[in-house]
Amino acid sequence: MVIRHIHLLAVVLGIFSFRSPAFAQLALPSNLHVAPMYREMVESIADRSPTFQGQLLRIGSARGVTVHVEIVQHIIGARAMTRMVRQIDGLTARIEVARFDNVVELIAHELEHVIEQIDGVDLVGSAAGNYSVAAGGMVFETERAGRAGVSVAREVHASLQRED
Repeated sequence: MVIRHIHLLAVVLGIFSFRSPAFAQLALPSNLHVAPMYREMVESIADRSPTFQGQLLRIGSARGVTVHVEIVQHIIGARAMTRMVRQIDGLTARIEVARFDNVVELIAHELEHVIEQIDGVDLVGSAAGNYSVAAGGMVFETERAGRAGVSVAREVHASLQRED
C-alpha cells in the first residue's frame, strides 16, 4: 500500500515537473506554507488553473491568515482534512491531504474551506454546508468547496491535455 502511494506521488510530481515559464508571474503567497518537496507541484497547479490562482490571491491578501499544507500517508475516515483555529490575531489552517491520485482536487477543495472562513461563511447557521458531529467536534462539507476542487482539477487536466 505504501509503495502504491509512493508510486502515485512520483507520477503526480513527474507530471507537474514540466511547468511552463508563464508561472514566473505568480508566486505562492507568503502565508501559504508547503513542504519544499511539494512546493513545485503546488506552483504548477497555480500555473495551470485560473481558479487556483484566484484562491491563492484571496488567501495571500487575507490579513492574519496562515495556511499549512501537508501530504500525509493517511487520514482515518477522510481523503483530506483541514483543521482551523481562530484566535484574536487571526486564523491558522492546517490542511492534510492523504490520497495522491486526486491531490489537485483535494488541495483546492480544502483551500476553499479556508476561504469560506475568510469570507465569514456561517456553516452552522446557514444552508452553506452540511455538517455532522465527529469525535473531535464539528465536521463540515460544502458544495462550494466541492465545486472549487472539481474546477481546479478540470483546469489542470485540460492544460495537460493541450500540451500532449
